[in-house]
Amino acid sequence: MTTTSRAARLGLLAFLFAELTACGGGGGGSSPAPVPPPPPPAATVQSFSPADMSTQIDVQSTLSVSFDQALAPASVTRAHVRLVAQGVPVATKVTYDDAKHSVRIDPMGLDYGRTYTLTVSGLVDANGKTVADRHAVFTTWYNGEASGVSLTFTGWDTSTVYRAQVDTFDASGNPTGSDFSNDAGPDATWGTADDVLFGSYATDTYRNDGQLASEASFSAGTDGAWHTADDVSTPVKTRTFLPNGALSTETIISATDPDGGNLDSETYTTYSYDADGTRKTAVTATGKGADGVWGTADDVIGWGITYTYDDLGRLEKRQYASSPGADGLWGTADDVTYEHAQYFYLASGRLDRVEFYDRGSHSGTPGAPDNVLSSVGTCSYDAANNLVQYKYGAPGVDNGGYTLTTYDAHNNRLTLKLYDSAGADGILGTADDRLAGWRTYVTTR
Repeated sequence: MTTTSRAARLGLLAFLFAELTACGGGGGGSSPAPVPPPPPPAATVQSFSPADMSTQIDVQSTLSVSFDQALAPASVTRAHVRLVAQGVPVATKVTYDDAKHSVRIDPMGLDYGRTYTLTVSGLVDANGKTVADRHAVFTTWYNGEASGVSLTFTGWDTSTVYRAQVDTFDASGNPTGSDFSNDAGPDATWGTADDVLFGSYATDTYRNDGQLASEASFSAGTDGAWHTADDVSTPVKTRTFLPNGALSTETIISATDPDGGNLDSETYTTYSYDADGTRKTAVTATGKGADGVWGTADDVIGWGITYTYDDLGRLEKRQYASSPGADGLWGTADDVTYEHAQYFYLASGRLDRVEFYDRGSHSGTPGAPDNVLSSVGTCSYDAANNLVQYKYGAPGVDNGGYTLTTYDAHNNRLTLKLYDSAGADGILGTADDRLAGWRTYVTTR
């Protein structure tokens, strides 16, 4: 048995007393350890711009989403901040401002009269927490066509027929019909009640989301009067849609001449999409086959279009093929291609030009390299990024034409003029260019 010395016992007591004193045990009892603060909640969306359910939004708007705290910048990508137009993804540039806790979305051009959904999903905040998914829906202003005139020429500068077009609109601002006339009537003013209609007039119908569902053309019927009960309707365009609002099929009947209304062709196009909703192919049938029904296995396929996109989701190439190749699948490497269009963009994200390529003088066979530049379309913009001029024609030659568009302070179209010839001097953009038609637009909201 070991005997502890008196000195050792005193040292042990002193040590214990010191420990109790340090812990507050020698006085009025011990204090609880401080409780750490709770972790901050995940970041949340504070606001959308435009706000959810906004209408009549400017087509040149910049979109944004603000948050109550910082995000992890690496998570702010187009995959997590998506803009969709009626089921179809829209090309955008997405940037994050950490100081403002705000995400800016620059669309590569919004369309008039379209419904858009802006969604944030899968974002992560600066503390590594997942941000709750949110979305906002808005609709752009429909700056519809109020009237238009097209000129038909028999000679270089001799116009023979004026065709005036006046659109009617539904409560949502969608154009529901167009009347065509070759005679302004006794008052000599286009778009008035005494205009003499000719050939046909058209009516349009729309879905609730604003997408065009059908077009129909009407002739006067046995009484010879327009807009009466016996007018004869002919479908011109009929569309079906996927559940997400994306275009699924489109049937088009073409007429050779509005004066005669002779139907000369009918086509049926089926659209396919990637998993993210981006349009991949459009396959057009020119015949119904033996069963006489569109959309079945024996349809006679005329051509297919394959779409490719850049890393911002902008259309980069549109490729036309006459055959799906040996694998029987459209949009694959062995498609027999006969022409394509290539798209190029400015630093602002707007379209700069489109280059159209074909087989040159058609000396090649289907599938031959389609590397002959046949025509170019170039775009010009104003300070607000509105398209002012679109010029088209063979490269280096003024043998095409152009459109000129004017706008008001709200980026509404005011007028559009089409010039289809360089005139006697052979130079586009000079005073003798031939004006082939013009349009005016509704600007009141």
